[in-house]
Order: sequence, then C-alpha cells, then structure tokens
Amino acid sequence: MGNITFWKLDQPALSKTFSAYTNLGHSGELVSFAFNPNGLELATGTTAGVRSFTGAIVSKDGKDHYYINDESVHILNVISGQIVASPVDHTDISGSEHGIAYIANGKYIIIGHERSNGEILIINAETRKLVDKVYASTYVLAIERSIDSKMFAVASGDAVEIWALN
Repeated sequence: MGNITFWKLDQPALSKTFSAYTNLGHSGELVSFAFNPNGLELATGTTAGVRSFTGAIVSKDGKDHYYINDESVHILNVISGQIVASPVDHTDISGSEHGIAYIANGKYIIIGHERSNGEILIINAETRKLVDKVYASTYVLAIERSIDSKMFAVASGDAVEIWALN
C-alpha cells in the first residue's frame, strides 16, 4: 500500500506509519527513497499507476480527458507524514523512479526513471524546479551519491556512470 513506517530501535512498538501518496486516492508500490540531509523530508518514488480526470485534452470520444502519471516522486515531511510536494519530477512519461538521491548537501534531488532513454533529472530541492537533465546510456536502475555529496553514480543497464557537480 505504499506505507512508510518509522521504528525506534529501543522500542518494540511502531513509532508511526503513514502513506507515501495519501493525496492520490489509490495504492501502489514504493520503489525508491532518499532522506534529505536536513532530516525533515523524505523523497519517495512510487508506482501508484495512472489515473484520469476531466481536463483539457479532447479524445476521440469527444470527451475531455487528462491523464496523470502517478509513477512519480513525492516529498513528505517526516514529522507530520504530510506530502509537501508532488510530483516533483516534472514528467508525464511513465517509468518507476529506481533512483533518488539528495546531493550537494541537500541542494538538489537527482531522479532517475526506469526508461530506455536514461533521463536523469536534477531538481532544486528547495524550489522543486527542474534545473537540468543528463542522460545515462540506458534505463536507470539505481542512483547513489558520493560521501562528500559532490558526485553521483548511476547504475544503468550494464554500466555505472558517474557525474561530478561543477
């Protein structure tokens, strides 16, 4: 159901549980996550599916339809469990987010989708705006940041590719 559960090491009972996509109205899987170094936010990649509602695109049946891909990245406040930003990956192309990482001490969120074009998005973590895109050689399986947060590595198909921040 896409639940996030917090435990305390010294206590056998659950500390708290909340959904990674409470505002979407349906279920799906969590496929990736990353804590912001500030300790207050958690970015989650979900496979919540595709939903439709009335919008501005006219289909062959003459009705207005608009489809939103909920396979998206959501930012949650770890104290309240509330979604504070959704979606933050600025895309309508499907593909689970198999890689999420905060880099540059939390300044940027790196998001890699399971797509054949290898698109990797660089999002400003504060404004949630798209800053740049880079491309791996193929689909993204995982992303990891360096300890100093100045580089990130991407597992893409049969390769590991590394980018450095300028």
